[in-house]
Amino acid sequence: MPRNHLVNFYEISTLIEALSLLGFPVATNRTLFFNVCLGQKSFVIGEHMRFGRDTVNYQIYFKEDTASKRLTCSYYDTTLRKAVAVSSSIVNGIDVMDLEKRMGEIDWKLPVDHYSLNELDIADKNTWKQEAAVEAVTRDLEVLGSTAEGAGLANMLKYKFWTDLTLQGIIPELPALKSRYELSQRFYIINGDGITASEAYRFLNNRWTERSIHANNRLLRKKEPEQRKIKAVTKGTSDRTRNRHSKEIVGK
Repeated sequence: MPRNHLVNFYEISTLIEALSLLGFPVATNRTLFFNVCLGQKSFVIGEHMRFGRDTVNYQIYFKEDTASKRLTCSYYDTTLRKAVAVSSSIVNGIDVMDLEKRMGEIDWKLPVDHYSLNELDIADKNTWKQEAAVEAVTRDLEVLGSTAEGAGLANMLKYKFWTDLTLQGIIPELPALKSRYELSQRFYIINGDGITASEAYRFLNNRWTERSIHANNRLLRKKEPEQRKIKAVTKGTSDRTRNRHSKEIVGK
């Protein structure tokens, strides 16, 4: 007797259509189907999309409804990660932009077992060029981070290239860096309808712009007392100078 399929194809087709309307990559459909075939009752699919220099990470949540026993997708979490800009500077003898360039040339996602053991010959540097580049970058990051001025730059570079990888765990001050460059929001899906992936980016980007404006305004307000003090000192100096000149003219 033939076995019944564990998968409700109509249900999956409905979810795939909803994901497509929300603007998620086609690869999301395959990941969804794979998890359903595993008999998963709840799971999360991670996706990321680029918008210009910005990156958006999506966590799409699926769960079987206890009443209907149907798989549903009720919301997804979105994290906007703004581009990390590195300015041209030399700190502790390290050219920061050159270091950034070299870090960008390394495949940090490369798994350890990518190469077979037979391909690695410690005596032959040509078999471990990638590892040599990693060692050189690590050494320069340590030198750069040896002072307070360079530590911030070193951590920023680590954040730029190591976030979302296993290396993320060794990034110093990671929560502060995430607060500086990231913004998150949950978006709900009702009956298959919701904010699309690109609309979510625009929403978060607008929030980011608004937050930046407020931060700049707070900074300006914080500087106002000091600016008033400087103006008062400048005015007092000018008044004394004018009085001195007036006395000199009268004396003549």
